[in-house]
Amino acid sequence: MRSHLHRDLAGFPAELVDDVQLCASELFANAVNHTVSGAPGGQVVRSLSLPAADRLRLEVTDSGLTPHRPRIPDLSGTARFTAEHHRGLLLVSALALDWGTAPQ
Repeated sequence: MRSHLHRDLAGFPAELVDDVQLCASELFANAVNHTVSGAPGGQVVRSLSLPAADRLRLEVTDSGLTPHRPRIPDLSGTARFTAEHHRGLLLVSALALDWGTAPQ
């Protein structure tokens, strides 16, 4: 996915490409690990669009939930700074807030 995004975003600022690659990778990994997208026949669809001259939209769609919902870990205290997992959506959220988000 990262190489496809790099190609698709040729000409955009490198920092933007890096941020979009990070967000897409995190969303893709979550889709594969926590939805039926990771099962045989499952799929993850990534799309990019330019709804306005100054707006790039990244969308990642998965195949839906599994019967077992993932457990959200308690990352309190220093654990949230040292955890090696369970921080991907926090990164995506922080970047989205930094960019400015638009309801769909």
